Amino acid sequence: MSKKRIYWVDVMRGAGIIAVVVFHQQGVLHSSEYVQFVTLYSVTSLIFLMGFTKAYSLRKFYNNAENKSLIGYTLKSVTPILNEYILATYLTAIVLWKNYDNSAILNQ
Repeated sequence: MSKKRIYWVDVMRGAGIIAVVVFHQQGVLHSSEYVQFVTLYSVTSLIFLMGFTKAYSLRKFYNNAENKSLIGYTLKSVTPILNEYILATYLTAIVLWKNYDNSAILNQ
């Protein structure tokens, strides 16, 4: 089974990723307020594209559904993302806990 690519979505994803990198390099790669403004909605566009592709995938699921549950499909889709999110959150919390003065929290 071959996957049909939606090329404009691929192009927009690539542009969105580059825009996120440029946005986070304010003061390093550029100091232009215009560039900062143009890249402001880069994450929002990536989230929109994620929703668009998930809706496309869900439509294919409904067209090919044979004894498949929507809950199973959702769990299969969300679990990898959720695992990575939990791991990233945990590692970030460890780094932030070690690098910041937490005496105000601990002395309460």
